[in-house]
Amino acid sequence: MPNTVDTTLVTEKLNGPTGLAVDASGDTAYVCTSGSLTKVTLATGATATAATGLGDPHTVALDGQGHAYTPDIGGRTRKVDLSTGKSETFGPQEVCNAFGIAMSPAKDSVYVLHSSDGPLFQLDTTGKLVKKFDLPSGRYHSVAVDHTNAYVVCDWQEILRVNLGTGGHTPLADGFGSLYDLALDGHDSLYAPDYDNGILWKVNLANGQKEQVTTGFQGCHGMGSDGKNAYVTRHSQGKLLRVSNLLSPVRPPTITAPKENEQVHADQVIKGTVPDADKVTLTDGATDLGAAELKGTDWMLSPKTAWAFGKHEVSAVAHKATEQSLPTAVHFTVADHNLKTEQKLNGHWQQNGKYIYSYDLTIHAEKDRVYEWTVSFDARRGAVLDPAWIKEFWAKVDKDGSDGRVVLSNIDEKHTIDPNTPLTIRVRMLCPTEDAIYNQLDNLVTHQTK
Repeated sequence: MPNTVDTTLVTEKLNGPTGLAVDASGDTAYVCTSGSLTKVTLATGATATAATGLGDPHTVALDGQGHAYTPDIGGRTRKVDLSTGKSETFGPQEVCNAFGIAMSPAKDSVYVLHSSDGPLFQLDTTGKLVKKFDLPSGRYHSVAVDHTNAYVVCDWQEILRVNLGTGGHTPLADGFGSLYDLALDGHDSLYAPDYDNGILWKVNLANGQKEQVTTGFQGCHGMGSDGKNAYVTRHSQGKLLRVSNLLSPVRPPTITAPKENEQVHADQVIKGTVPDADKVTLTDGATDLGAAELKGTDWMLSPKTAWAFGKHEVSAVAHKATEQSLPTAVHFTVADHNLKTEQKLNGHWQQNGKYIYSYDLTIHAEKDRVYEWTVSFDARRGAVLDPAWIKEFWAKVDKDGSDGRVVLSNIDEKHTIDPNTPLTIRVRMLCPTEDAIYNQLDNLVTHQTK
């Protein structure tokens, strides 16, 4: 940390504030208050009611598309339209009586944490149940999510890590006084204010080691961040506090193109803005993409070579002198715009203690004849190609799903795909359980190689 941690008042006009979330602009916080959601302008401390009739909300998540999600400890989770203040029930009945809520980094899943003995539910943004994670017996309050794990507060004194792929859970850190909320910093740490003893804790996500950052946070309940400053609520005093110099002093860049989860061409340019930086560097997963072209507050990066077909996660970091910002990420899929693939679930059945799921993949050529092609998709939660199907398949299996990805390819020019003459492949997956998560193949990508 570059300077001493400093705490200043944003507002003291809140009615019993608990959880909070800061919007993507970093200008506005939405705070859970008694039966309502309150909008706070962070620069001035001005407050306005965003929604009412929400029961007893304790945590809130934002989707970046004008909606907030907040659970009612005594009832159903609500989805709030922030432009009108109107709310609607969100998720199935079994997701009621929840305390914690978090949005996935890709903004495509909402994680809802039940207050008693878990479980943790993964829902899509329409409220459909995607997955359920069982947790040990205990009382649960808050959840934060990164790309691979969820972090949950159990019995107010312990933080558990939940693997979002396998569903397994392990202790991360314990020995706290009383935790109500936590926030990730994007740099392999999380922060949590201790309601009882007032310690602001920093926890290393790699090894669970705790570090005392500062004190004086007795009675602090919720925690959020704009990427530069942290914000906490003091429940009994109606306060929202700004914690400066806790995170990097450099504001993260904003990515304006492509849009989150967009399908793009292989020459897609990454564009964005940054308020004050010497440079912006980008990575594609573990691959360094170098520095963007920076003009004033606008930056742009053109790929040196065409993007590979499939799914990408590009992160941008702003640099100022010796400091750097937290990363900002965008997820997109590079599609072959000559080939389109439709999928259909034929059904599933039990076989030797496991389950076979059958799908039809129909590949269409839009303009040109295709001689050689590859089709790939994610293999979720232990699913692999059915070994019996592999023996029958007339083309090549490059990956069977054991590493999380299925890749099928054709190098036989007799199996061409012509415009108006689609090719259908019937695929069978061997799945460990019967689960709605297997009803659809995710990240389905098809491209021509010749």
